[in-house]
Amino acid sequence: MLDTWGKLVSFVGVPSAIALYLVWTVTSQVQADLRLVKEQVAAHVILNASAQQTNVQIYLLLQRICVNTSKPAVAENCFWGEVR
Repeated sequence: MLDTWGKLVSFVGVPSAIALYLVWTVTSQVQADLRLVKEQVAAHVILNASAQQTNVQIYLLLQRICVNTSKPAVAENCFWGEVR
């Protein structure tokens, strides 16, 4: 391993070897962060789908309540979300 680093330093020079090492370190960290972000996005998509389904159920329930508690002439407004 040390022989490999020695060959690299002799080929590109000390400053370039340091720069290559820093680039490698930073890109490794960015890849790890990217994996974490992908996992968080996937979890968020699942939670968002669940929340969306819950919102639809609440909306339908509110529509039924509106229709059942309003006068027949006003009940048609429950399906358009219009308040008059």
